[in-house]
Amino acid sequence: MLTAPDAQHINESTKLREAGELRIKHGKPGLVSVDSLNIDTSYQSVAPRSARLVAEIGKGFSSVLVGRLHVVRRVDGTLYIADGRHRWEGAKLAKVEKVPVDIYEVVVVDNQIRT
Repeated sequence: MLTAPDAQHINESTKLREAGELRIKHGKPGLVSVDSLNIDTSYQSVAPRSARLVAEIGKGFSSVLVGRLHVVRRVDGTLYIADGRHRWEGAKLAKVEKVPVDIYEVVVVDNQIRT
């Protein structure tokens, strides 16, 4: 079930696609607050998944061992997890404040510029 923000994002993405083409810029490494990351419920469920795996990650959480999460910064500036949801949930369980990420940027290429 989509939430209002998810539905709004889908509508905004549709408008952007009509105006131009969406592209993803290569990721830049960084550290971000665990609380600033979001899950897009249009393709990921809200319920915790693989509770045993998340508990194991949280019990021995190490940023070095889990590596960087891949997140996408949307046009509105919000950060959404593309890869690393279990590691993110483990970090939250371990009360880690910041996690290493690769941030990918969504950009719009105007069709008028390319013609």
